[in-house]
Amino acid sequence: MNKDIQRTKKSFIRNFCAELISRNSKFMLHNSRQGFTVVELIVAVGLFSVIMSIAAGGLVRAFRTQRQTAAMMAANSNASLVLEQMTRELRTSYSFQMTSSLPCAANEEISFTNAKNQNITYCRQVNGRGIIIKRIDVGDFRELTAENVDVKYLKFYPLGEALGDGSVARVTMTVGINPASAEVSVKDVQVNLQTTISSRQVDS
Repeated sequence: MNKDIQRTKKSFIRNFCAELISRNSKFMLHNSRQGFTVVELIVAVGLFSVIMSIAAGGLVRAFRTQRQTAAMMAANSNASLVLEQMTRELRTSYSFQMTSSLPCAANEEISFTNAKNQNITYCRQVNGRGIIIKRIDVGDFRELTAENVDVKYLKFYPLGEALGDGSVARVTMTVGINPASAEVSVKDVQVNLQTTISSRQVDS
């Protein structure tokens, strides 16, 4: 009798477990075949669009900043080379005079005599963009700055330049530049440079 009861219990448990497993498998198979609802698709597409917009905006700003930095470095490098050239020549020159002539901008021109006794003129000319030009004696002006440089101003402040005063002439030179770029954000950035040159020639 006890053996029959045990066999019946085991058979019932076995059948119950088999039925439970069968139903669970059918439930999982049924759920796995279900797709996304329209609302879920709309939410997913909206989130994807927002994330891509943020990522794209950051990438565009990074590229713009990189171009601005490269343009500024190139303009600054060229302007520094021109100022170094002018500084070397001014250091061995004398008889500095503030002059005014075409095609130079008003109050942005200096003339002097260099170590080779040549009459040298430096000034800024506005021709679509600002440029630094140089003339030797009565020759033609020659452009010194590159096409990627826009010179906003060029000022000279000579001191002790009078002949016979026995002092060492000094010239303070200031210049403002920015990249000659089509991007407004780059054009709005201006670098101001200043240097003071003491002449090695002593007036007597």
